Amino acid sequence: MNSDEIRVLFINDDTVTLNALKRVLRDVPFASWFTTDAEHSLQIIGEEGMDVVVTNQVTPTMSGLSLLAAVRDVYPSVVRILLTGQPPGEVVIPDERLLHRLLHKPWDNQVLRAELTRIVEALRERREHIGNSSPIRAA
Repeated sequence: MNSDEIRVLFINDDTVTLNALKRVLRDVPFASWFTTDAEHSLQIIGEEGMDVVVTNQVTPTMSGLSLLAAVRDVYPSVVRILLTGQPPGEVVIPDERLLHRLLHKPWDNQVLRAELTRIVEALRERREHIGNSSPIRAA
């Protein structure tokens, strides 16, 4: 793996959903990690230097919003995305700063790929602009 590569972590307790994401995201311009364990994901983010986190809202151990709040507190520069099966009008986000993007299931494959690629390209441009090619880690 290239140290300049953008790293995206997908967290979902449903392995069928993770497998679907793996299929949709083949040959994308970023490195992808997948886990079913929301609590363990914070360790993965720190150890692997994740740049983007995409989490499901409903998991057995903690809500996606709780996870994104923890990510924001420990790794504030990580882009936080919530992927939810809740209808658009029913999603309650108590603090808009918890996430950068809200995506809905079921997703359109082309839209999902395009949105993630857009986010990754913006991160690459930011890295080039500030001259930082190393992954962002907690202080």
